Amino acid sequence: MSYTIHIPFPKMFVPAIFHSSIHGASGRIRSIPTDNSPIFPIPTECRPISAGNRRRSRTRNSASTLTPSIMSIGWTMAVLWVATFHPAIAAASSPATTANLPERGVLQTSVLFTSGGEEYASYRIPSILEAADGRLIAFAEGRKADASDTGNIDLVSRTSRDGGQTWEPIRVVWDDAENTCGNPCPVIDSEGTIHLLLTWNRGDDAEAQIIGGTSHDTRRVFVMTSRDHGETWSKPREITETTKQTDWTWYATGPGAGIRLMAGPYTGRLVIPCDHVEVESKKMRSHVIYSDDHGATWQLGGTAPRPDVNECEVAELPAGVDWPMGETEKTGKENLHTPGTTNVTNAEDKPNTQNTADITNITGNTKTVAGTMVLNMRNYQRATPTRQTCRSDDGGMTWSDQQHDVALVEPICQASFRRVGNGESSEYLFSNPASETRRERITIRLSMDAARTWTASRVLDPRPSAYSCLVVMRDGSFGCLYEAGEHSPYETIVFAKFDRDWLVAAPEKP
Repeated sequence: MSYTIHIPFPKMFVPAIFHSSIHGASGRIRSIPTDNSPIFPIPTECRPISAGNRRRSRTRNSASTLTPSIMSIGWTMAVLWVATFHPAIAAASSPATTANLPERGVLQTSVLFTSGGEEYASYRIPSILEAADGRLIAFAEGRKADASDTGNIDLVSRTSRDGGQTWEPIRVVWDDAENTCGNPCPVIDSEGTIHLLLTWNRGDDAEAQIIGGTSHDTRRVFVMTSRDHGETWSKPREITETTKQTDWTWYATGPGAGIRLMAGPYTGRLVIPCDHVEVESKKMRSHVIYSDDHGATWQLGGTAPRPDVNECEVAELPAGVDWPMGETEKTGKENLHTPGTTNVTNAEDKPNTQNTADITNITGNTKTVAGTMVLNMRNYQRATPTRQTCRSDDGGMTWSDQQHDVALVEPICQASFRRVGNGESSEYLFSNPASETRRERITIRLSMDAARTWTASRVLDPRPSAYSCLVVMRDGSFGCLYEAGEHSPYETIVFAKFDRDWLVAAPEKP
């Protein structure tokens, strides 16, 4: 069980972090700070102890000691002196210090999951929500053997009861022996009940085998429920029969979070973004599932008109917005074939490298109605390396106007998309690695015109980064749970808390 000690220094110093370990009986508690204080990012050159040194220190410390290395202290003080008085190093270190952040909207970050712990080799696929009582619940997949999408994968969580300042130990939500349990996508109904949508497959069935029809079993859909704000969870309940067509192979819920419709004839409907692969064509598509009875039953909604999209997020739009019309009609079917388009034959990060034309052909605007939703989708068409969107005016039963959002560049990766507030609010948040080619530079964007344009943007983390999940909190602040690391996006899962002031204080072009 590892601990982190935070040594306070004046603001002109870079925070120093010393690592030590206590070894005892194995349990669910891992990587918990001793004082539960936020962990601020520290540039590599200013970190007194590397991950490798931290791992070696575990073998040196006894079961009852909690003492940092004397050499580490001396080395750290030397680094702090140089970083303070040497201009070049001080400049390089400045982004990691709170002194250089705005007076209002200070960014705070905490590492919640670190790959390579005692029990899990890797943590991936972040998801987060704020429960009805205000607590934050952060979900992730705990991958036993390695970072692979296949194998023994558990669903785990951590909880904060003070807005993300401190976090409780890791809890296992679902462990099905050697099988794969994951793709968390929670939603809260009007009664405060949390419905956690998930997918399952046998641990010895790889994604390619499931898509190719050579697997032992298929990908199945489950839901778990909590009526006490995540304190306890029901047993997983399978809902595959009503949420997956028989001619689909691969299937994924989210990952991210679902929504509850707040206006229109479908008010109260719970909507979960999903994706699938068709058995014959091998086409990948985005779709939604929904519940009109507080999660008692779940039904299959509509599918995006065009293929080459999968992992997606959904948000409700205010009524009366001029939304651009694409070149597909409101049928949920493909209507216009783009010459040169070929299908991606698997759900990995393999783009459509053929000479695919841009599917966007804006023909005008249409007014949104109460309850209109937009689906923001991961895009595999590399001719235009940006997110794709489509719209539904009937509670998600049909989708139309599929098009690219050319402002939202992506390297083929999951993203997060959230509405800020309800009612007539036209503000939206978006997060993803803002790069056309690499999973790096996780960036937060703000739209003030119902996701038509993106007014402000700010790089949250310039390092390698990948999946993310946004949460809008009742105190007016925002959170982003995301994957990031020094050399790989999959080293840690980090929680960042910020507000609108931080986001708009220094708008920059990603």
